[in-house]
Amino acid sequence: MNPESKPGLTLQKVLLGVLIGLNVVTMIGGGVAVYYFKVADKRPAITEEKERAEMAEDREIRGDKPVLFTFDPFTINLDGRPRKLVRTTIQLEMLSETGYEEAVDLTPVERDQIVRILNGKTYEEIETIQGKLFLKDQIMTAMNSLLHKGSVKEVYFNEFVVQ
Repeated sequence: MNPESKPGLTLQKVLLGVLIGLNVVTMIGGGVAVYYFKVADKRPAITEEKERAEMAEDREIRGDKPVLFTFDPFTINLDGRPRKLVRTTIQLEMLSETGYEEAVDLTPVERDQIVRILNGKTYEEIETIQGKLFLKDQIMTAMNSLLHKGSVKEVYFNEFVVQ
């Protein structure tokens, strides 16, 4: 009988299985260790007291003047029939100057998000005060999801014309 045609486990098969298992365990353990030592420990601890102190310091520096970021005017098609256009100028009130700087850096992405939100609206959805307030909330939520260092405190419509 040929030794290669013998059924059952050979030393080579057992050794190969053990080495593959050991390799998988080592890779998983290494990945967890890299995450724990490099990524997890680098997250800054955010506490409410720390944030309040930073906001108070920022208010002292600014003298309670709001930090406002103004977008260039938007002219956007609304959804639905008949076709209508919205012309609006939007201002964001930021909690800090750090957020303002981040908002300036992300202006194209922020404008794109606002255009997408408005493109999905119909005239009936935004003609009422409640509709405009809901739109403000949607814009604020979208902007805050884009910003990592700062936050939007309020959204203002300086101009809002529908044709």
